[in-house]
Amino acid sequence: MDNALDPKMLPRVLLFIAAVAVGIFCAAQSAVFAQGVEHRFSQSERSDAFRAISTDMRDGLVAVGGRDSDGQDGAKAIVYREDTIGHVALELDISQQNAVSTTLVALLRLAEGDYVASGWVRLHEVEFDDCFVVRFRTDGQIVWKINLGGPGHERCYFAVRGATGDLIVGGRRERKEEARQPARGVYWHLNPETGAALDPSGREVGATGGRRSAFQSAVALMDGGAVFAGWVTDDTRHADDAWAISVRPDGTTHWEWRDGGVGMNLANAVIARSDGGVLIFGYGTRQDGSTTSGLVAAVGREGKTDWLKFVDAGDIGDDKFFSGVVMDSGQIIAVGGTKEKSERSEHGWIAQLGQDGAVLTSRVFDDVAESRLYSAGVTADQRLLAAGVGERPGGKGRNGWIVTLEPAWPDLRTPKAMVSTSTDLGKLQAGTKGIKVTKTLAPGGAERYSFEIITPQRVEAVLLPVDGDSDLALMPSDDAVPISSNNSGEAAELIEATLPPGRHMIEAVGPAESPSKFHLILRARPAASPSSDAISLEATWEEDERKLVEHGLELLGYDPGDPDGIFTGATRSAVRAFQERSGVPATGWLSERDRFGLAFAAGNAAAALGDAAALRATRAAEAPDAVKQSNSDNDTWFNGEFGPGIVHAISRTARGWTYRGQWQERIPNGMGALADGDREWIGEIVEGSMQGYGVFRSRGKTLYAGEWGRRGKGFGHMGYGVNLANKAPVAEIWSEGEVPDRSIPY
Repeated sequence: MDNALDPKMLPRVLLFIAAVAVGIFCAAQSAVFAQGVEHRFSQSERSDAFRAISTDMRDGLVAVGGRDSDGQDGAKAIVYREDTIGHVALELDISQQNAVSTTLVALLRLAEGDYVASGWVRLHEVEFDDCFVVRFRTDGQIVWKINLGGPGHERCYFAVRGATGDLIVGGRRERKEEARQPARGVYWHLNPETGAALDPSGREVGATGGRRSAFQSAVALMDGGAVFAGWVTDDTRHADDAWAISVRPDGTTHWEWRDGGVGMNLANAVIARSDGGVLIFGYGTRQDGSTTSGLVAAVGREGKTDWLKFVDAGDIGDDKFFSGVVMDSGQIIAVGGTKEKSERSEHGWIAQLGQDGAVLTSRVFDDVAESRLYSAGVTADQRLLAAGVGERPGGKGRNGWIVTLEPAWPDLRTPKAMVSTSTDLGKLQAGTKGIKVTKTLAPGGAERYSFEIITPQRVEAVLLPVDGDSDLALMPSDDAVPISSNNSGEAAELIEATLPPGRHMIEAVGPAESPSKFHLILRARPAASPSSDAISLEATWEEDERKLVEHGLELLGYDPGDPDGIFTGATRSAVRAFQERSGVPATGWLSERDRFGLAFAAGNAAAALGDAAALRATRAAEAPDAVKQSNSDNDTWFNGEFGPGIVHAISRTARGWTYRGQWQERIPNGMGALADGDREWIGEIVEGSMQGYGVFRSRGKTLYAGEWGRRGKGFGHMGYGVNLANKAPVAEIWSEGEVPDRSIPY
């Protein structure tokens, strides 16, 4: 079977593909939320606030904001960074020489790994603010910082990367010397390497028919233009409307959007939609004019409103959104604050909306006083991070606040009203086969089951999805904290616990968007013991092999904990859940056959993601706004998306190789498919190399599934996999040779 890539050819192919992608980038975000909620606060004795956050977990998290004066020094901007395990790695004050106060409110992570933040600064003996922009490294080293402004008052509220690689920063300008003090939106293009302004005076943009208007946020478009969002004052009622304007690359207006008419209205944030439109987050006043509601609007690429929703946090009060993100599922998350009329304190608030703007659920953090959330993002492992300000327990005043929500947060998925009354399953006794239930749930449904044990028992609850992704929770009778399992996709859910005598409850929760079906198994029995062979096998694995096992479990929807090569209780639980799904003894230790099964299943899971990425790349190449670049023979070698972060595109080499899939930082990176004629390698591509899991196909037939990586001077099968080329499948272990080290019937 000729399924390994030519050692001499593949490095050239991938290096060529990587080299041709200079300057091509596009955004992508991830999925639903989660059960665990964690609060963290800055430990400053002075009041401070986090205004923006970056969730790229290669460096941990980074947040920026402002800190009050201590009476001697002025108020300063702050940079706060945590490493990948949650330890505070940096807490830095930033200011300009001779500054009275400095604040940062926007944050951008560059592909190079540095960060750019923007805000404003006021110098001694100066009446007005200037825009302030700084580029810094993860260790806090300042690359450059610059003030932007003139004789008026300027504040920067955003920093984004333009389509051509420049920085776009801006916000509001007020010229105090002009009659009636008009305000306008303003933005600058900066050289990212030096911070130098390409247009030193900035470009002013005012709303049509409005004397005062300003920008609060911006998003760069793939065609080189941008959409800015903020507010415009209605002089007839002396109040503001939410406002957005699309500007072409030459600075001319493409369209304007406006909403209001009653009370105060404001667009605080704008983000891109996959269809070329934008989503706007802010607040608006309803017709009775008494209170504000959170506002989310979907605006099409020609400036027409697709839908607009007002969202309330609860009882009558003032509710506001300050930012938002979109998941891969299309669900929308908005963050902000709410203040009921009956209360003095404001509280942070998160709401979840469907793709059509329908409100699914929301959560108010009434346990954090004087709080609001300004910014949000989603990590690679699907945690939601939101940053803002709140009173920390035992603290004086307000401090920077970060809230973390783990994946698949039930409160954002299934309203409690959807849970049915419980079904009594009777007594659960050791030595029996246990209890098995099959159930179909309506969209957003949940089912509770009660059971009784007479003596202390170790209990296993296993949920095997048949259709749809259902989650599982165990609620002990002693009012202990519920135990949950929130694996994803077709992964089994497994909960193990030693329970006291009494009646206990188990709950299965289905997905909000579709029906689901599952088998639920309850057993009372001791834990299965691993074989000596499985223990000995695991002892031979190096750290990289252990990480690969953890990664394979993640691809299949299990949660093994941090993929650090250290097998913890979470890893053992994930392995047992995988073994339950596979129908083998659930020991928590992988036998050789289990390891082959994991590699085979993870290879196919990676291939499914690779196929999806390849399809998206094909569609991106067919889109009207696709970016195309050609070689000297005028043959198109790159065709697809254009923007920051992850892009989907197609690339072809002169020798006929084709790569369809994800790119990041100018290199094939993520999931994709590499083809040479009728031969295809589909799965994980890491920094231009086959690495992780995938499959090999020839003429549409899968001939190998499992682990792959570098082999000699090329790439191909590496580690555990299953060869399907012959009638009888063969399990193989590969290392550096041209033939497998070990082959056994599978």
